[in-house]
Amino acid sequence: MCCVKAFNLKTGSFISKLLNPFNNLIDWVCLVVTSPKKCLYRLFAGVLTTGVLTISSLSLSANTQVSIQTAHDNRNDQKVLDQKVTKHDLNAKSQQKSHSVLVSIKPLQLMALALVKDTPVKIERLLSSEVSAHHYSLKPSDRQALQQAQQFIWVGPQFETFLAKVMASSKTSHLALLPGNVKDTLGHHDHDHDHDHDHDHDHDHDHSQDQNPDPHLWLGPNAVKAALAEMQQFLAKAFPAYQVQFERNLANVLTALNQQIRQSRQRFDQIKDPDKRLGFVAFHPAYDLWVQDFGLNQLAVMNVHPGQSPGAKHLAKLHRLIKEKRVTCVLIEPQFDSSRVRALVRNQAVPIMEIDPLAGNIAIHSNGLLLYYQQLTKVFSQCLLGNKQ
Repeated sequence: MCCVKAFNLKTGSFISKLLNPFNNLIDWVCLVVTSPKKCLYRLFAGVLTTGVLTISSLSLSANTQVSIQTAHDNRNDQKVLDQKVTKHDLNAKSQQKSHSVLVSIKPLQLMALALVKDTPVKIERLLSSEVSAHHYSLKPSDRQALQQAQQFIWVGPQFETFLAKVMASSKTSHLALLPGNVKDTLGHHDHDHDHDHDHDHDHDHDHSQDQNPDPHLWLGPNAVKAALAEMQQFLAKAFPAYQVQFERNLANVLTALNQQIRQSRQRFDQIKDPDKRLGFVAFHPAYDLWVQDFGLNQLAVMNVHPGQSPGAKHLAKLHRLIKEKRVTCVLIEPQFDSSRVRALVRNQAVPIMEIDPLAGNIAIHSNGLLLYYQQLTKVFSQCLLGNKQ
């Protein structure tokens, strides 16, 4: 029965047994007794098959080990490559961070961009131009940006009051444009600052401003030039490798700015009222420097203190100016609600014009400051012309 059993086995099962003959000793004895020739033939075939399978197995094992080793080597190579790429990215990010300057508001960004032209220095901004710095509160993301900044430029505690405490204890290298050389420029008036004193002080000029100059230094042609010079020195100290380029850029921007100032002055001289009886009403006292440098006539401001509603006495003076037809236009600003201004001039032939003291719609570009001054000249020209356009 054992022989019948052996001959009825399937080929695969029989070969499997030949691969381990000692486990099937009884079947082998049966084959030797019954048919020695067949036994020898099958034994030879089994040994041959076993050899082939063994060689194949060895070859497969060797190939597997080679593949494993190759994969291991590839992983090591990839790991080294990833480390190099990561290190390169970190170095690039570190270099990019070290070549960046944070500024508080957009006008300062436009000024700085003119100075870093043709250098790898990037100028980033803290505040959006849609918000006013007068009543801003720092967000956690703002504090993080200030902590991570290597260099920071701001107007100063007189303007960005929300930064005063933070910067007092900050380790960040920073430049406050007020006080400093710019403050001296702001306190120096090269022209007649009369503002129509013969008209019962209807201009509502607060003379405390003489002791506390207008901090909107970017809106003063003389002050902005002094501020640019201070910024150039700060940038040169932070990035000495680009000092020559910074100096070249400063010279270029001052040349272009002086040309624009001359053009603006010529334009204003053609249209302003020499008797200073006619003038405009501003939304808040942001344009004192512009008015002073160009000799314009700002009759009054809507809100002496931004964020505070004007009192009844102040509104009565504004109404009187409008009825006397002395107001050529009233300026509003996109950062503030203008409903009170519109109510003031309702049913009056007084144009309302929007002006942005934060240069919100000016392209972020190295010539942005000049474009902004061109825009200001256009808006003030239209405002002074009023209904004469």
